[in-house]
Amino acid sequence: MSIIKIAFVGDICPGGVLHSSCQSCISNEVREHLRKFDLRIGNLESAIGEGFAFDEDKIKKGSNIIYSKNDDIRRIKEIGIDVVSIANNHVTDLGLDGLLNTINILDQNNILHFGAGRNKQEADAPAVIEIKGKEIAIMGFYDTTVAPHPASEHFWGVSTSDNLIERIEKARESYDYVFVLPHWGFEHIYRPLPGDKKLAIRIIEAGADGVIGSHPHRIQPYIIYKKKPIFFSLGNFLFPDFYQQPPCPIWYPDSSSDITNIPHVHEYVSNHKEYVKFIWRKESRIGLIAEFYIEDEKITVNYNLTSLDEQNRIVFLSKKTKYIFLLSALSFFIQLPFYHSVFFLSECYWFLRRKLSIRFK
Repeated sequence: MSIIKIAFVGDICPGGVLHSSCQSCISNEVREHLRKFDLRIGNLESAIGEGFAFDEDKIKKGSNIIYSKNDDIRRIKEIGIDVVSIANNHVTDLGLDGLLNTINILDQNNILHFGAGRNKQEADAPAVIEIKGKEIAIMGFYDTTVAPHPASEHFWGVSTSDNLIERIEKARESYDYVFVLPHWGFEHIYRPLPGDKKLAIRIIEAGADGVIGSHPHRIQPYIIYKKKPIFFSLGNFLFPDFYQQPPCPIWYPDSSSDITNIPHVHEYVSNHKEYVKFIWRKESRIGLIAEFYIEDEKITVNYNLTSLDEQNRIVFLSKKTKYIFLLSALSFFIQLPFYHSVFFLSECYWFLRRKLSIRFK
């Protein structure tokens, strides 16, 4: 049997400042590297649509509304993505009509998708693709405690962790390989939640061949459990800077808009009072390409680090020693039996550091 090569990448928002740009969103080196794989899979962290109403609940809460215009789909095509997860907290930002529009545009561009739909059955259904005589099932879910629109029998929305183990076991009986893409964890931290580690182990024990997470907007380490890889977060892959309008939605300025003196922000602020340009910090511009090589029952993995440069173009990360060390160190700590305590102490440290920093500014 020949080797099946799959590349998983992190969060993708094809719009933002790239919407009105004519430049390529990916370097030739990264594009050519991705072309070496049989399958390329990412997390579409954006609704796609124009003229749809923003999600009312998120507007009331001052939560980010992330969406891309219809023709921004060209960016996903440009980077060569074949399959996307839409089990996340932004695919429903334009409501049901926006979700259906997103699904329709993906279908029109022959991009497979999974993780959300018109009802629970559709949302829970895996994407299935045959490569070199093997059927591969890919499924995703969003944490039930925070999912803005969990799909149910008669209600549209995203797939959650309900009946997840049973679904994995069923897929294991029908397909040659099963991969699970959870949307989980805390945003903007390098450390996976202890509860997510426990769930990842359950997912592998249920029969999955790999777990590939998203949501933190930071890269997180990977571990091997029972010879199966668990990547907790791949960070941002193509999530460009973006403009925001009050109180929180993405804003797409037109040719008459004056953006010369618009303020720049690096942190999420609820309920903006003015138009701003959100620029990702360096740590959130880094992504991880998780590379799977499958031969019979053996799966080997590798990874490459990428970054969004100042022009919001995907390039390979040049200075990566620091991040390789970070990933290795965290991988070691995650596998300790007392990781839960380590995580709790580290959270207390960073909480106090932030509070003291604010106090003495």
